Amino acid sequence: KLHGCRPKNFVYLGLIFFLQAMGIERLYAVSNKGFYANNHLRVDRKKSVDYDEFWLSCGGELTSDKRFFSLPVEEFRKESSELPTSKRATYRRRYELLDRVRQAVAESVQAAHR
Repeated sequence: KLHGCRPKNFVYLGLIFFLQAMGIERLYAVSNKGFYANNHLRVDRKKSVDYDEFWLSCGGELTSDKRFFSLPVEEFRKESSELPTSKRATYRRRYELLDRVRQAVAESVQAAHR
């Protein structure tokens, strides 16, 4: 149960937690233009995956090389005052889950470095 967090965002946040634990400060991702293996196109030639849209939703910015996005290696959290009262409990549970995942990732990285 991800408490309303989309699975692809959950995986992205797991990656962010890993990068933070490793001390990595920059993340680049491929754009639609840079994706070389057109297997993300359906038979009718429409995209089944829009990388640009997802990277933008994660706070990414297109680099000067239009094949790549630069992504922040930080998690964005909404303030409870920004949330409708009906959603606050869901967000609280989601953030508690993400805190547990962050801690588990950090502990795993530390254990691997020993």
